[in-house]
Amino acid sequence: MERLLLYVHYNQHNKVDNHVVYQLKHIRHIYDKLIFISNSQISSPDYEDLTKEVQIDYFLQRKNEGFDFAGWKDGLMLLGFETVSNYNSVTIMNDTCYGPLWDLLPHYEYYDEQDIDFWGMTSHPAMLPDRNFIPKHLQSYFIVFKKSLISSPYFAEFWERIRNFTTVQEAIEFGEIYLTTYFKEKGFKYSSLIENDVQQNKSTVNLTIVSPEILLDYKVPFIKVKAFPNTFAQAPYLLDKIKTISTYPTELITNHLSNNLLPTPAYLGRTKLLQGNPEKARVERIAIVIFIFSERNEVFDNIIKKLDAISYCTDLFIITNNNVAAEQFSTVAFNRFQSVQFFKNRLLWQLVDDLKETDFVGVFTIDSSNGFYEQCSIEEVHNSLLANIDAVATNFRKNPRLGLVFTDLPMDQQLKYPLSNKKLLNELHEEWQAAKQQKNLVIAEETEFIEPPHKSFWLRTESLSQLADCKMNCRFAVYILWGIDMDYAIVANRQYLPAIFRQVGEKYSSEHQSKEFDRMNFLNKCDYLFSPMRSLIKYELKKIILRFCQIYHR
Repeated sequence: MERLLLYVHYNQHNKVDNHVVYQLKHIRHIYDKLIFISNSQISSPDYEDLTKEVQIDYFLQRKNEGFDFAGWKDGLMLLGFETVSNYNSVTIMNDTCYGPLWDLLPHYEYYDEQDIDFWGMTSHPAMLPDRNFIPKHLQSYFIVFKKSLISSPYFAEFWERIRNFTTVQEAIEFGEIYLTTYFKEKGFKYSSLIENDVQQNKSTVNLTIVSPEILLDYKVPFIKVKAFPNTFAQAPYLLDKIKTISTYPTELITNHLSNNLLPTPAYLGRTKLLQGNPEKARVERIAIVIFIFSERNEVFDNIIKKLDAISYCTDLFIITNNNVAAEQFSTVAFNRFQSVQFFKNRLLWQLVDDLKETDFVGVFTIDSSNGFYEQCSIEEVHNSLLANIDAVATNFRKNPRLGLVFTDLPMDQQLKYPLSNKKLLNELHEEWQAAKQQKNLVIAEETEFIEPPHKSFWLRTESLSQLADCKMNCRFAVYILWGIDMDYAIVANRQYLPAIFRQVGEKYSSEHQSKEFDRMNFLNKCDYLFSPMRSLIKYELKKIILRFCQIYHR
């Protein structure tokens, strides 16, 4: 059986991700010819790596005009429809899915024996959104056309009608949706691995992104990228299930999501925890940079004492504008370190030349707040960072992409930390836009923003140059490094409150407060409308409305 695969790739950062290489390597044996069509301008090294790992017969690089369907059309035109008609099957596929989770070949062998003309992984059910009927159709991330269809004149006729769509909606409407309708009207029969009758009463939803666990139950070889951000809280369970029932390396999923979507979604949080057992220290030299904005030396003295216990050759840099503090701290520091330097009015990125001989840098900030609880919170973060220094060194050594390590929230912030702060996000967005970073990030539209607590963290020295280049505030460190495909890790906070108590803090998030405001505003209006009726009727009506609001906001 001679099979042809047309594979469309697109990456907004013009890269070929590892999950694409893995995917093609593990399905390549099924096809006699492979046409790789990139709607991104990938680099020469990425192209060389791709061709080295995957035997590509044709490579077509084009602009992202017309999206996937125009790309598949160009691939078919490259060979010519006369040549294409000689194949026993033609498969169109894109990189919007992970897999294969299981062997793909048995599905080809099964459908080769069936009385159908084209087939796919999943079908989208018929639905009526906004009064516009959408017919049932195969989803275009993977569709196979058999000989009976590709040898007919209708196959070429369909593709010749494909134009360079200007919007994604056009591509869906006149490409994906129309494909099934067109060939069905011409008398061709189709099927998919999951049909509506096995959708467990979910016949009006897109299973691939709403209930992807059903695809795993039916051993569909691919799972959509959008399934993970769309299921959100369920995503970790989905990853666990894949690990249990498949040999697919789930780190390909988490790395791709983190590198290409956002580095900080909550559902990826546990994958960012510092991994592995610490090894015996082999790092020869580190640096400690301490920013002091306080005249009290308790926290500073705590850091120095803990540095006494580590075996690393340490350079100490103290940055403070407070002469009194400098005098107090110098006595403590010089008793324990041979190399101590004081600076005034220095930012971290301005130390790049001073730190270039070190392997990694510890940054510790002592705030100006003198309160007992603030001091405890700062010490909690510092202690966690210093207690895990061997694990940090091990992870830096084993993972060259790791650029930043910081702790999870200290205990005092777990209850009061807001889920979102629109004013802050808008300010951060303006700063990010002004910096003109390579990767696009619309911070103002996000509900999460991650920065190291108390401005304290471990940083790979090589990463410091990236902060120096953009001269940005260190609160952007996670995102600056993400912009150059470097990762971060989180030191688990051993002083966690039980998670159920953190829900108390979430109740008072801006999102919840907004809902509460809307609810109370509505009830206040009801009070105004019913003010002449100080009676049992008003009382009963308010109870009903309140109950309705409670149900609505659940």
